[in-house]
Amino acid sequence: GRTDLIKSEKFSLPSKRKLFRENTTVSIAIIDVTEQETEDQNIAKTLYSGKKKRHTTKTQVVINGDTKQIIGIYEEKEAVHDLEIFKRSGLHILKDILILLIGDKCYQGLKLYHSNSLT
Repeated sequence: GRTDLIKSEKFSLPSKRKLFRENTTVSIAIIDVTEQETEDQNIAKTLYSGKKKRHTTKTQVVINGDTKQIIGIYEEKEAVHDLEIFKRSGLHILKDILILLIGDKCYQGLKLYHSNSLT
């Protein structure tokens, strides 16, 4: 089941600190948010997505642009903007590390948090 996958050596995510270290091998990071419908019938109104017309949770995924491996996941259970999810995720890359961070138009304003970014 799910716990077997988590315990497996093949299914593990590196620590968020991977992008903090000065000796990181990541040169490009791609960031995006996806929405998933919530199955819980007792869910709070804060999870209602006007865009999707149903109750959803948002998951931010960070991918190493070179290896295509997932290097970070953060789930938000409130209806918030993608850039706000980035701010809440704690994924703040050291300013002097030259990682190119790429996000879609929902991440406009990302340059305020990481100067080497494209949206």
